[in-house]
Amino acid sequence: MLENIFLNVLHMGFTASIVILAVFAARFLLRKQPRIFSYVLWIAVLFRLLCPVSFSSIYSVFSVLQEKNFNGPVIEYINPDIFNMPENNHTDISADTVPIKDKSPSEQDLSVGQIILNIAKWIWLAGTAIMSAGGIIKMIRLYIKLKGAVRKEKNIYIAKQADVPFVAGIIKPVIYLPAFLEEKETEYIILHEQAHIKRKDYLFRFLGFIALSIHWFNPLVWLAFFYSGEDMEMSCDESVIRKMGENIKKEYSVSLLRLAAGERIPGSFFVQFGGRGTKKRVENILKYKRKTISAIIIILLLVSGTVFVLISNPKKTEVKEVQSRENPVQNNKVKQIKPDRQKTFKEEMQGGTIYVNIRSIARSAKSIDLFVLLEDNSRWEKELEETDDISLAFADNCIYKVNYEMDKIKYTETDFDTFADLINKDLYGNKFCRLYFTDGLVVEADLINGNYYNGISYSGKSYNQTWHEEVVEKELYKSYIKTEQVQADVSEAEGMETIEIYTDKKGRDASIGMILVKNSQGKILYSENIYTGVAGLAKESINTGTTGGKDFLMDVCMEDKDTYGSYIYHVFRLDENGGILQIAGSEFEFNTEHKAFPEKTFRKWTKKIDYYFKSTRFLIGRQGEKILTGLSGTERNQYHYGTLEDRLK
Repeated sequence: MLENIFLNVLHMGFTASIVILAVFAARFLLRKQPRIFSYVLWIAVLFRLLCPVSFSSIYSVFSVLQEKNFNGPVIEYINPDIFNMPENNHTDISADTVPIKDKSPSEQDLSVGQIILNIAKWIWLAGTAIMSAGGIIKMIRLYIKLKGAVRKEKNIYIAKQADVPFVAGIIKPVIYLPAFLEEKETEYIILHEQAHIKRKDYLFRFLGFIALSIHWFNPLVWLAFFYSGEDMEMSCDESVIRKMGENIKKEYSVSLLRLAAGERIPGSFFVQFGGRGTKKRVENILKYKRKTISAIIIILLLVSGTVFVLISNPKKTEVKEVQSRENPVQNNKVKQIKPDRQKTFKEEMQGGTIYVNIRSIARSAKSIDLFVLLEDNSRWEKELEETDDISLAFADNCIYKVNYEMDKIKYTETDFDTFADLINKDLYGNKFCRLYFTDGLVVEADLINGNYYNGISYSGKSYNQTWHEEVVEKELYKSYIKTEQVQADVSEAEGMETIEIYTDKKGRDASIGMILVKNSQGKILYSENIYTGVAGLAKESINTGTTGGKDFLMDVCMEDKDTYGSYIYHVFRLDENGGILQIAGSEFEFNTEHKAFPEKTFRKWTKKIDYYFKSTRFLIGRQGEKILTGLSGTERNQYHYGTLEDRLK
């Protein structure tokens, strides 16, 4: 709970920091305008610091930042046992992995990143507590000090203990005036404090102090707190000048200078007449001139528009879906689970881990009402028949997790409504989930992909460890010609690996190609082949490259039809025995007959794959009915980027 709050604070602080910088830029442009306009801009900052949600708009300032460049990641392996696939037995060395088999969520080992996060959240909480306690103590001390104040009229009091005029209180704000004020200056000082009350500045300042207490670690928030107070006071000064006339500028400035020598009131969230920034306030008063109505309207419109773009979130990519008169899920043929599997399934529901493809969630019943069960709990095994006679209910304290990454696994905890929205959003697809059960109830639900509706999903690489051994045993080398070999350190074994590239003896344009990866002792660690007979694949390639100081292998498959297709890639290294150590993997599917092509999301996806493409060497591939090897640099670039660039045109 505390961790989620802390992460939300960090996220709000990041977005607020961008808004603060934008406000400073706008404030500079408005430096010759009445300060009320600069003061209004700080509303956007306060909103971002305190409110974790907002409305969406295509005019949001964050729309510009949404398409930020993708920087290459440090090598980080994805847990190969992430789906409990029996053929993978490698040790997990990733910081962002999920529980492995036979471990409950509470039994996970803490990563270094998690330990740092745990320490940081407690430091943040301590700082917030100290700030809040300090503010409360100062407020109590002030009210004790003001007990002898004498009421002058309505909500105005004379306090001998006060050194400057100020407003105190949240529900019923009160004006406190020093006893030494001259009668001629009392009128405009009262007008100044009444302007604070009329505009609810005392409330704005109090909320500002709360925001400062929460984001105390952010220096930009401290600057925002100080300069928003400065703009608040100057705008009140201008309000008094407008009401009483410009002939009091001199007297008003003298009062400011006289009261500036007084001690500041305790408690930074009170609004006051005197205090810091007196020189700037006097200069602002002397330079102040009334604006025409038309100028005020124009500036107000510009400022309002600025606040709008600063508080709105970027609009998500809209996806047009075919509206059927009938629910497409309900049109599917539904059958019971096989009796023998149903028995073991119900046993697993008492305490175990089950993998399912979820079709829909019933919100009112808070349960999964349509799903496809995966045989033997393996993602890659044959799916069993769909069922409508078993409902999978969520426990009241169920934990919901979603992976929003495009090419990795990094779960973020969310709530039931968000989880259900992601499941039900696109009724044409199955959503692969891992469910933890206790006493027949789902106590944790992990959704591997929060981008289903955009056609994006994390793609794990499965591999038959014995395939190349069978190639050797059957002496299929006799059917191949070695066309090239390269050196690269693509495994955790000592020394460099040799990557041998083969095509069949029928020649370069024949139907099959293959790579073998051998360690420094000549042992085959890995093999992968490419067939031209695979239907639908417009392009397929195997590449090698370097990122984060380490070499990697990368396979890519592209099926690109006019209205549908998919792009899949895997970036990986090998362990000492040739097992897969995956770095990244993703799949992008589209079908324009069902929904619009999400170009904006696709561009974000291509930035990730392009990062690896730009540092790779083409080893072998196929295009149409041809096996390709030994391409020149220009040809490689076209082979890498051609299909993706064509789709973006």
